[in-house]
Amino acid sequence: MKSIYLAHPYREKEYGMEIMRKLEAMDICVVNPFVRGEQETYDKVIRTSGEFSMDMCKEIVENDLRKIDEVDAVVALVLPTKSIGTYMEIFYTAYVLKKSVFCLYKLNDGKFDSKAAGFGFIHPWIKYLTSTYLTEEKLLEAVERWKTANE
Repeated sequence: MKSIYLAHPYREKEYGMEIMRKLEAMDICVVNPFVRGEQETYDKVIRTSGEFSMDMCKEIVENDLRKIDEVDAVVALVLPTKSIGTYMEIFYTAYVLKKSVFCLYKLNDGKFDSKAAGFGFIHPWIKYLTSTYLTEEKLLEAVERWKTANE
């Protein structure tokens, strides 16, 4: 069974769960970084101060990197809710590990205008490092083709 790490913003956990269910329905093992035993502790920090201790930061980053090391590919949700963690996970997976990253790119939703920021519709870093899709349907079709080709 193929495995995928689901990189997405913390504030989009519900949408992440929706995508996770769709990938699991395709017989893919999904590693969701927000489905972990210690998540309740992290949620409490976010609700109160938002400041993680250095030990917690190390634990979060090292555990997420280890999970990415162990999967076959990454699906990244690049959404209007920005997420430095998602961008870091994309870079690590694609550039460092040379693994496939399938990106659902939904930045251009009227809240962010990349053309006004001085570049085309899809940011150059995302375009270079990922296979980018503008709809969920296209993303899931691409993942299915990848899964079938690599079985």
